[in-house]
Amino acid sequence: MAKNIEFIRDIVGGFEPGYIILVEGPTGAGKTIFSASIAKEALEKYDQKVAWIGVLLELNDIKDIFSNILRTNLDKYLNEEKFRYYTFEIMPVSDRLIMISQLLNDIIDTYDPGLIIVDFIDPIIEFASTSDLISIRKMIKSNCGEKNCMVLMISRSILHGLRSRAEMISDIIVRIKMEQPSYGAPRRFIELAKIKNIPHTRMIYELDVSKEYGVVIHPHGILKELKSSINHEIRIPTGIPGFDDILGGGLIRGTSTLLTGPSGVGKTILMLTMAYNMAMNGEHVYYISFDEPEQQLLETLRFLGFNIDNLKGELQIRSINPRTITINSFFSIINRIVDFTKPIVIFIDGLYSLWKEFGPDFHRYVRDLIYYSKSSNATIMLSMIYEKGVEEKLYVWLSTMCDSIIEMNFERTDRTVKRLIYIRKMRLSSPPQKYFEVMFENKKLYIKSS
Repeated sequence: MAKNIEFIRDIVGGFEPGYIILVEGPTGAGKTIFSASIAKEALEKYDQKVAWIGVLLELNDIKDIFSNILRTNLDKYLNEEKFRYYTFEIMPVSDRLIMISQLLNDIIDTYDPGLIIVDFIDPIIEFASTSDLISIRKMIKSNCGEKNCMVLMISRSILHGLRSRAEMISDIIVRIKMEQPSYGAPRRFIELAKIKNIPHTRMIYELDVSKEYGVVIHPHGILKELKSSINHEIRIPTGIPGFDDILGGGLIRGTSTLLTGPSGVGKTILMLTMAYNMAMNGEHVYYISFDEPEQQLLETLRFLGFNIDNLKGELQIRSINPRTITINSFFSIINRIVDFTKPIVIFIDGLYSLWKEFGPDFHRYVRDLIYYSKSSNATIMLSMIYEKGVEEKLYVWLSTMCDSIIEMNFERTDRTVKRLIYIRKMRLSSPPQKYFEVMFENKKLYIKSS
C-alpha cells in the first residue's frame, strides 16, 4: 500500500547514526522534495534537529517546499531552533573540501542535529581526489556516529564521474528517476541502489509527489495476503424503489460491483441516487468521477430533487482529470480513504476514461484496489461504458474481479426507447434472471420490478 518516507526506514531497518545517504537523480525528479520529507519526519516524528546546507536553494525556497508540498510551517521549527539553514559559498576548488569539513564539524559540535542535509554535493566533490573523499567519509562517520547524526547528500548530476565520487562515500544510495509519457502526469520511480549490509529483494518503487498528500511511496501491488469479513446477510440498501427487491435487500457490505452499459443509459444517475440515499441513511460515501466536474454532479443531485445541504459531510464528491495523475496517485487516493474512513462506500464513475489514459496496466491496479477494499470491509461500485467498440478484454478483466455485475441497456422499438437493468452476476445471492425496466418519472428513479 501507499506509504510515506518512513517506508524507506522500514526497508533499510532504520537509519543508523553516522549513515551517509546519497539521493541522486536528474533535474526535476523530486530529490529536494524527497529529502525535505525525510527532514519533516525527523522534525515531527523523531523530534530531531535538522541542519540544511544550501548551495543553490535559498531558505525561502525550502520554506516553499515545506509549505506548498509538505503542508508544514517551517517557521515554527526555525523559531524553536529545531531547524537551521546554512549557506555554503562556492570557494576555489582547493578550498571546498576543507570548507565543507569545517562547516560539518562546526554544525555537529555547536548545534547537535540528528540530520544534516547537503543540497547539493556535486560542486563540492567535483575535483576531489579519492584520498580526499576517503578522508571526508572517515570524518563524517566518526563525528556523526559519536553525535547520533545522519548526513544526507543530494546529487543533481551524473556526468563526468560525479556519481562514482558521491557513491564512494555513501552507505545508502537512493536514485530517483522520472518517466515523462507522451501525455498525462510524469511518473517518478525510486530505486534503492545500495543499502550497506542490508539484503533487500524489491529495489524499485513508484514515487508520487502531490500538493494533497506530499510525498508517497508505492510498493508494487498487494504485498501480503488480505482477508475479508463479508457476511451475505449484511446489506446496504440503495434506497431506489424496486432495486433493493431485485438485489435481495441491497448491496452486500464489503463486496465489489461493476455497473456497465452504453453511454447515456443512466449509469451516473443510478450511482448518484444510490450514493445520496446511502449517505442519508448514515453511510460514509465517497464518489469519484473521471468524466464530469464536481459542480455538475452536485447540480445533477439538485435536479433530482435532493437536498445536498443536509448530508453533513457523509457524501463527498470529487472529480479527477486522469491526465493530472498517475495510476498510483489514484490508488493512493482510494487507499487513504479506505484507511481513514471505516466503513465506507466508494463509487468510481468512469473507469473507461481511466483505462484509456493508462492502458493495460490499469486492470492490475483495479484488482489491487478491489482486494484492498475488501480487506477493510469497504463496499465499492465501479462504472464502465460497455458497448460496441470497447475492448472485450477490458470487460472480461473487470467482470472476473468483481463480485457483482449489473448491466444497463437500451431496448428500442419504432417509437420508444426503454432503459433496462439486469443482474448478470451477484455472488452470495440469487437475483432474478430477467431484465427490469428503469423508470424515470417526476425526476425520480425507480425500477419496475414486477
